[in-house]
Amino acid sequence: MSLRTRPGVTLVEAMCALLVGAVACGAIATLLRAEERLAQARGRRLQRMETVRIAATVLRRELLVAEPLADIAGAGRDTLALRLFRGFAITCGPAASGAVVVTYSGERLPDPTRDSLLPLLPADASPQPLSTVAAAPGACGQEARPLRLATPLAPVPGTPLLVFQHGTYSLSESAFRVQHGGEGKQPLTVEALDDRRTHLDLHVGAGEPARADVVLAFKGTGVDRRLRLTLPNVAPPRRQAP
Repeated sequence: MSLRTRPGVTLVEAMCALLVGAVACGAIATLLRAEERLAQARGRRLQRMETVRIAATVLRRELLVAEPLADIAGAGRDTLALRLFRGFAITCGPAASGAVVVTYSGERLPDPTRDSLLPLLPADASPQPLSTVAAAPGACGQEARPLRLATPLAPVPGTPLLVFQHGTYSLSESAFRVQHGGEGKQPLTVEALDDRRTHLDLHVGAGEPARADVVLAFKGTGVDRRLRLTLPNVAPPRRQAP
């Protein structure tokens, strides 16, 4: 007895296979879209975390060594202009021929095109320009990093010097940025901030600890992050003589 295939059975099976395949493809596409949204959300969350970390680390480092009345040139809703200290030197010989030999330590070598010197002694010393920088082999002992700094300054041996440059940090154009002198603003983070709600407030007044309050508001649905950065180098008020 031979088996006969009824007409239309193969067509029905093909249509069923197509329907099952379409459902499977739809499910795979939905899964891929969900995975893509999850990856995007994870990426935005990492960007927010990195922005908070960089802004907190940089501003805390700069404000930790700043004296508000002397080192902060100005502060606005989204900007903070101040001296950026980049190195520390101690004179190890008398000044001669318009230059002084120092032992130096810092995150980078002094740059005459952007840096200046601030003597710590005497207390009322003024910043001095820096003309040239050169190595001074054999000076200041074998363990030191000796440099010869050309400057009008003529300090006595043992005078501590701070190497600094002027800079401005800003929360603008959707990112945390820095500007050195006349250069343009360079982004330190990705452009993830909401400029309308992001702001910085500097508090240096009597009756409260000196601090900088920073609100980092992000685009989209990100939760705002608030930073409270203390300024420890605030001189206490002088007592008036009775």
